[in-house]
Amino acid sequence: MPEARDAFLEASGGRGKGVNMNDYMKGSHPRELPRPNRTFEEGRVCADESCQTRLSVYNRSAMCWQHTPVKFPFVRGQRKRKAA
Repeated sequence: MPEARDAFLEASGGRGKGVNMNDYMKGSHPRELPRPNRTFEEGRVCADESCQTRLSVYNRSAMCWQHTPVKFPFVRGQRKRKAA
């Protein structure tokens, strides 16, 4: 570390300039890298016969967004019962 301090002092014009070395040496400890994104097979095409859309490696579905069946989320309350 003495080399880094000497280089800093030389670049800042030496001692007596009122510059604190700690003002420039900030950072954090290295952490683990996040998990990589899950990927799927490359070169897949939409499962709909009339569609030739190439799917992303990050798309887990077998269909593109246009041909994926619509799913409505349950925002609140209970599920509606099926009619008998």
